[in-house]
Amino acid sequence: MKVSKSSAAGGTSDLTDVTGTLAVGSGGTGSTSLQDGGVLLGSGTGAISATSLGNGELLIGDASGDPTVGTLTGGTGITVTSGAGSISIAADAAQTQITSVGTLTALQVDQINANASTLTITDSTDTGDLCTISVGTHGATTIATVDDDAAAADLTLDVDGDIVLDSAEGKWRLKKDGSTKLKIDHSSGGDITIENGTQDKDLIFAGDDNGSGVTALTLDMSEAGAAAFNSTVTATGFIIGSASISEAELEIIDGATVTTAELNLLDGDTSVGGSVTIADSDGFIVNDGGTTKLVPASDIKTYAGGGGGSAADDSNLILHMQVFS
Repeated sequence: MKVSKSSAAGGTSDLTDVTGTLAVGSGGTGSTSLQDGGVLLGSGTGAISATSLGNGELLIGDASGDPTVGTLTGGTGITVTSGAGSISIAADAAQTQITSVGTLTALQVDQINANASTLTITDSTDTGDLCTISVGTHGATTIATVDDDAAAADLTLDVDGDIVLDSAEGKWRLKKDGSTKLKIDHSSGGDITIENGTQDKDLIFAGDDNGSGVTALTLDMSEAGAAAFNSTVTATGFIIGSASISEAELEIIDGATVTTAELNLLDGDTSVGGSVTIADSDGFIVNDGGTTKLVPASDIKTYAGGGGGSAADDSNLILHMQVFS
């Protein structure tokens, strides 16, 4: 090989024959031949080498020395396919286990978006219909539904087991448009309070009677809770004001056929009616030593006509002049 060297004056020097391998310092490779299709790798002033790479192989740098040839290897749920001049990386359709993905600031999976402290789930056909679960200060959590058509946006809890609402404070609130309408409180003493949160509005207990809607009980809060029952009230006694009425006393009233006029006479009514003709078979009510009895007029006639009875009997005999014919 002949190399000519230009002079500073623009002339040329005599050609010098060069034999052997041209060194890197002289502008050569330091090698007599290189790998076909290989990657050239320099080594300072040393000879340049040619590294051969197979399908999917890569040169991986090493700060302490020459780079090395490496390949990508798949892991759980990840498949790596090496081809001629290509590398394909794919996630399996079904992930059996993901042990860690590090810390993410946001995650989108189909219609589910997790961002900061809010989880948003949208309708697959209408992104304006969605549900959000948000966590605020002290763990306060809000579940909200949005319907951009202002239609339903219901929230349904459908479980195979029980639905448990466990409140550490013993307070439950049902709201309408942000305003509390029904309060249920469990006090430290064990009492349970059910309260209508709207002023002067009733508590109404309704049901279905053989296919027909009925209002069983209305508690009128505008009248201090006055109770109006739609039908029969079954009890063993009543307390009205300071008066306690037992079942036995109610049974007496239930079996009585007395009229209001007769009760008034027994109560000392002083009004005098028209005269009547008293027969022996007519009856008189007599308080016989604390026992009320109905005796025939003939006994009164015998007693009065004969002057019978002792002083003690006279004191026990009280005639209620009610005649029963």
